[in-house]
Amino acid sequence: MLQSARDQGRQQELLAAAGMILIAIVGILLFVQGKMVSYIIAFLVIGVVLFAQVNPRRWLYLSIIVIPSSPSFPIYQLPVGAVTSELSDIVVLLALLVLIANILMGRMKRKGYDAYVANPLLVYCGITAMTSVLAYYTHYREFLVINSLGHLLKWTSYALLFIVAFKTMETEQDIKNLLRAILIAFSIGSLISISGYMTHTAVADRLFRASGLVEGINAYGMLLAIILLFFFNLILQGKIRQILPVWLAMSAWSIMLIALILTFSRTAWACLGLGIIITSFIRGRRYIAVFFIAFTLIVFFLMGMPVELRVEQTFEAQPWSTLPIDLGGREMIWLTAIRRLSRASVTGVGFNNFSAVIMGTTAHNAYLQVLAESGPLGFLAFSFFMYRLIKANSYLRRRHSSPFYKECAFGCSLIFFTALVASFGGEFITAPLILGLLLLFYSIPRVGFRVEIESLIKGKTSTFKPVPYLRPFSMSR
Repeated sequence: MLQSARDQGRQQELLAAAGMILIAIVGILLFVQGKMVSYIIAFLVIGVVLFAQVNPRRWLYLSIIVIPSSPSFPIYQLPVGAVTSELSDIVVLLALLVLIANILMGRMKRKGYDAYVANPLLVYCGITAMTSVLAYYTHYREFLVINSLGHLLKWTSYALLFIVAFKTMETEQDIKNLLRAILIAFSIGSLISISGYMTHTAVADRLFRASGLVEGINAYGMLLAIILLFFFNLILQGKIRQILPVWLAMSAWSIMLIALILTFSRTAWACLGLGIIITSFIRGRRYIAVFFIAFTLIVFFLMGMPVELRVEQTFEAQPWSTLPIDLGGREMIWLTAIRRLSRASVTGVGFNNFSAVIMGTTAHNAYLQVLAESGPLGFLAFSFFMYRLIKANSYLRRRHSSPFYKECAFGCSLIFFTALVASFGGEFITAPLILGLLLLFYSIPRVGFRVEIESLIKGKTSTFKPVPYLRPFSMSR
């Protein structure tokens, strides 16, 4: 009887998810017609009444559905520019508020929130909030505080979304539904990006580039590269069939690959290509690497002029640089920023204030950005958070007894390394959507580990073998 009730609940959630996809399509049509207010009101009202209600798990699914195709709109005008938000920002924040409301009302039976990873993250957020407030006293500009706290709220909402997954995912089916939602939602978002490219609606660097509705073309390309690498490992190891039929998963993966190629992001191209080649060699599938290289060369040859122009831009020496390649002026930004950091406040200039205080552009280096905005103390806190995250995932990769979740943990290690290395040339690891997605992927093996430990404690039949060493994860954490 209990199982039938659960199956009925799953069917209701799937029907509701299908309804939300239709609502999203209608909302996009309203947005295209310029009716942004109608779009937001209709989407939120219908979403709350028909789908999410006060169920934080449904709000988590809703967030995943909305993120890839979420338009932006201005909220507040500042001297440094307009403060914009996206519909996904509102939905993600509401997901956290719904979770908090359920906890306060005593509806959440599960204790803990993965404190091993979450506590260092919260410490970093606290330090950054203090540096953002101190920016008023060090630079005497009120709008810096408003800009910092607004963007910090957005960043924290995305970063803490994995806690919603940790608190609400109860079964293996819930975990796999989350992976299904990510794969399908971002493939739909990629279709929108490809459509934008085909209609030539995005122009940058003398090229038409597929930008989608996610802010920043390079960040969007990097986001797709991370998703593609994670699911590539599952496809390579034959685990993707546990999520979706192979043909459907490969179709979604291919759509995202096309969208990434059309972003013309050199960093995303390099990260995906090297990631696939290295993974293929590690897994003993060298023929996959050879096939991918041949496929890439054929695609670039067929695309012709756009790829040729992008290659020429890469190897076009600039008068201000001694390097034989063009890094988009990054080396000049880094050197100038380092010199100016010595004159800046040791407490940092406040979250998202790099372009307003240090230079007139972004840092193009995530670590330089964290150091400048959060100060040395914030940089240490962020480094400790990343250390905890990598250590926790490494533990799951070694200790998990489920082959599926082991592969998920390996995929997390792959995308963590990719994002960390790529962040030397862009603010990728600190981008709210990218960090939020990295943590959501980490929550997959983490929740799977917790579910199995709970089943072992209750004496239920499990495919997992007991592990002799459970730290750094205890049941209360």
